[in-house]
Amino acid sequence: AMLGQPGNEQFGNLAAIEHIPGDSTTQVGLVAYAGGLMLGTVTQDGSDVSISPDHLIQKKGIPGVDSDSGGEAEVEEAIKNRTLVFIDRMPLAMQRIPMKFVQGRERTQLSTLLESIAKQLGVSVVSDDFLRSRTPQYSWLLTDQPTFTAREALTQIASSFGKEIYFKNGALRLRTVTLGLDLRAEPPNALMENLAQDVVKKRTLKLAEYIMFGRLSPVQIRTLSINMPSSFVPLNLPQQVFRQWAPLRVLASLNEKRMADAEGERGLNYQAMSGEERKLFLRSALSGLPQLKIRKASASTSPNPKNAFFVKRSENSFVLRFFTDQGREKAFVYPLEPEKKSEK
Repeated sequence: AMLGQPGNEQFGNLAAIEHIPGDSTTQVGLVAYAGGLMLGTVTQDGSDVSISPDHLIQKKGIPGVDSDSGGEAEVEEAIKNRTLVFIDRMPLAMQRIPMKFVQGRERTQLSTLLESIAKQLGVSVVSDDFLRSRTPQYSWLLTDQPTFTAREALTQIASSFGKEIYFKNGALRLRTVTLGLDLRAEPPNALMENLAQDVVKKRTLKLAEYIMFGRLSPVQIRTLSINMPSSFVPLNLPQQVFRQWAPLRVLASLNEKRMADAEGERGLNYQAMSGEERKLFLRSALSGLPQLKIRKASASTSPNPKNAFFVKRSENSFVLRFFTDQGREKAFVYPLEPEKKSEK
């Protein structure tokens, strides 16, 4: 993470940070990357990083530990020792066109990157589109030299996005090298359609949408947390969806009867849960997440201080409460879109 700015781990370590004179948005320093130190710059909000092509200090990497990529293991295995770019049929004059890529969003979104290549080379581009691979692993893609030939640029793109790239019948064609992973990571259409409506109507999530998030697999929730489409920026998506996802899995596992029990005075007893529900309950109730407060449950707040799960709804939020037989309680609060009262 950048010194003094935790949460930007994807950029490696940026030390000796200095502000560039006359520029309040960019900082320059040393980037610890790929086993060495490199000169680099980073914008203030962490949205763009550029690094020099040469290491100032280099050390030999540790086999199986140090990696230049740090991406999905499945993708790494798929592209290891494998040719990804096939453009021998592209005219030589086109291959030699020097292409430039400006800093910013053009280098961090596959769609805008391909649009730029299509304009510079004068070709059509066809690509599959999966949410997991819409952004590269590193935002310093295509920064190591001022211009790139087609093969140089496409090689970086292929390895960064996990794509095979072909030139055929006058067009560039891209396809994922890990179709199974991309399909497993793709969020359900119903959830994305609901989120799109939330954007249009400028509202936060409803309980049914929280349950949809709870039904996602780990790879799906990770994909959404990293690659939420830019079209959803206006949506004030509660961070609890990602930070407090484990309790939502408990909520999503309940059928209608168990939900009624959880909303009742005595809650859903641990003994009445299925084996999978018990696992999810213990994962949320006993995990030591630092941002969550653990406190002693009192008789006034808990009619049944045994292992139990409670769902309490109000107009603007709902709370998931976990009581353990050690007399401890954990409460997870989620903002809620108020339900409109029907007019007579």
